[in-house]
Amino acid sequence: MENDQEPLNDLQDPLVGGEGTLSQNHSVQDGSRTLSNFFIMAVLFSANHGTIVSCLALATSRLGAVGAWQSGVLYLFYTASGVFGGSYIVKRLGGRNGMILGMILYSIYVGCFLAATLFPNLELIIAISGAAFGGVGAGFLWIAQGNYFTEAAKRHAGDLAQDVSDSTTYLAGIFGFIYLAFEVVFRFSSSVLITFIDWRAIFTLYTGVAFATTFGM
Repeated sequence: MENDQEPLNDLQDPLVGGEGTLSQNHSVQDGSRTLSNFFIMAVLFSANHGTIVSCLALATSRLGAVGAWQSGVLYLFYTASGVFGGSYIVKRLGGRNGMILGMILYSIYVGCFLAATLFPNLELIIAISGAAFGGVGAGFLWIAQGNYFTEAAKRHAGDLAQDVSDSTTYLAGIFGFIYLAFEVVFRFSSSVLITFIDWRAIFTLYTGVAFATTFGM
């Protein structure tokens, strides 16, 4: 695969040979950088996904019947994308670039809630279009994340000269905690925010977070 080493493509391989302490210190530094890059990815990915699950939970309550149709279209395109093109897209783009593209499409879905609030006369068209984009992105986003995760675990294990399964378990724990934390925060954020700001401001915030995390990736 063209981007097999992309999760940490700014790193060089650990020193081989030479003075033992220097080589060991270099490996530890590489392991720390690998972990730092993975942590940043987990935060950006999870925050972006948090805006999605929050909007998805609000679809029916905010858009009514249109929201129900929107969710149906989202899952339809999600299934089609995952079955017919997800793996190919990730194979062509690699893990990191695949995540970026998927997050862009996710962000469009979040943005459609803001657009539907601003232009209620176009609510149906905006909602369905946004759902189609979001569904396509969801179909390969998790495949791309899995690719990135696998390569990061391999690099982390190589940096620390340990078994890949140990690095996989360690990184999975970090990602799982961050992912669930952001999901909980965003799921309940609208209930708190609505007491201070209106829905236009809430969806503006969600859209900003979605695109900012994509840019940061």
